[in-house]
Amino acid sequence: EYMNTELLENEEFVQRMLEDKSMGREIVFGMIRKNWRALSTFPDKLRGDREILMAALKQDWHAMDFALKDEDGVNPFWSDRDVVLVAVRQDWHAILEMDKNLWPDTDIVRAAMLQYAPAIDHAPSRDARELWQDRSLVMIAVQHDCQAMGKVRPHLWQ
Repeated sequence: EYMNTELLENEEFVQRMLEDKSMGREIVFGMIRKNWRALSTFPDKLRGDREILMAALKQDWHAMDFALKDEDGVNPFWSDRDVVLVAVRQDWHAILEMDKNLWPDTDIVRAAMLQYAPAIDHAPSRDARELWQDRSLVMIAVQHDCQAMGKVRPHLWQ
């Protein structure tokens, strides 16, 4: 509680704290609660821990920038539906970073559209056709812009 938040961005300080085995995981979560950017100073094992990432992500979706990347430099958490949903609920722009295979997930798309209805227009064409058949997504789009009715499948006009 009394820790200076700036100290949590100091890699040397954080490493020393983490080396103290008596503190356990609770110190890690305490650091994250105090300053989500502390994730950037954690060792790879902790930056690749989903539970730790989620704790940071709940504060700011940009915590995804500090998650451990695979050997190709890709953040595998952008393929994790629950992680992506937390990020998108904070900022619709997160949908632009997610794995393209998650576009059919209407919960994720809806979360983005509630902030910015045209987010659906960023869907790959193969998924866009399906998304435009979802009544709840269409309602969000049309409430934002009645011109969106032109993209709606005829069976939903009734």
